Formats: sequence, C-alpha cells, structure tokens
Amino acid sequence: MAEVTTLQFQRENKPKIEDVIPYVVADDKQQIALDFVAWLRENKMSPGWSGVHNAWDAKCKSKTICKVSLRNSGWDANKRLHGFTWNIKLYCPHIYNNGYGAEIIINEGLQSIIWHGLYKCTHDCLGGTKPCIGGNNYTFYGREFTSTCPHSLYPAFLDPDEDMLNGVRELLKIEKQARMGK
Repeated sequence: MAEVTTLQFQRENKPKIEDVIPYVVADDKQQIALDFVAWLRENKMSPGWSGVHNAWDAKCKSKTICKVSLRNSGWDANKRLHGFTWNIKLYCPHIYNNGYGAEIIINEGLQSIIWHGLYKCTHDCLGGTKPCIGGNNYTFYGREFTSTCPHSLYPAFLDPDEDMLNGVRELLKIEKQARMGK
C-alpha cells in the first residue's frame, strides 16, 4: 500500500483524491471514480481533503455539497460498507428539505436516485461506535419510508455505476442552482 493512503500522510500533505484512488478503489471502478472527480472539478465543486481518512469534500458556496470517500479501516465497523471501495454522500438540503427542483426531479425520474440512497435502521450505528437513535419515518417525493436510518438522510451511493452517477450529477446540478440562487 502506498504511503499516500495512510492517515498520517494525508494529514500532513492533504493529497488530491486522484492520487489516492488508484491505491484504494477496485480496478474495475477506478475510471468511473476518476471521471466523477474530474466532473466535480469541471463544475467548480473541486474536492479537497476533508480531514478524515480517505475522504474529500466537494464544496459549493463554501458548504459541502457531497463527500467522496474511499475505503478505509473505519469502514470495517460499518457492515453496510463491506465489499465496497468508494462512495458518494450527497449533502443537498435544498432538494431534501425545501423540495427545490421537485418538478424537475419527478419529471426526470431522479427521485429513484434519492430513494436508492436511503436505508433501514439496523440499530447498529457504525458497528456500535455511535449511539443509535432509532429509525424514523419520512416521505420523499411521494414515497413513504419507515424506520429509516437518520444517517441516510443524505444518501450514500456505494460503488456507483455510470447510470447512478448520471442521476447523482443531475441532483448535484439542481442543488448547486439552488445554492447559487438561480
């Protein structure tokens, strides 16, 4: 394993995510991850090291719009992450809380992307390392979710394929428009 993947190196050097992906992400998923990071940069949401091992925050208007995380030792505590090598977590409060762009989301079928990222409460928050507050009931874009893990309200997309990423990109564009006041 290259030094670039160690927490100590990352704390000292704050590496670009592109320099770490080849060492952590599964071979067949590397190009998809690299293409997504390039898309973030092209759309002025450049990811910067978040201060957490193998995690980078993409920002819009100085606030995180999404986090890209690569497999790290902390994932072993979260059974839901076993077998995955990277993920994207969306932080899109305008879409989720305010319903910004709801018409576009529904017309383009993007609500299924949001639904995909939500998951049931297992009462095992990060392998027992966090206190569990239990699942809650929510309605997102006309569909009810019961006993939903509150940690999933900003959905995570694990080893997303190109189709999933297309939807994630559209959601990020909508959130960015909301933040820019357009």
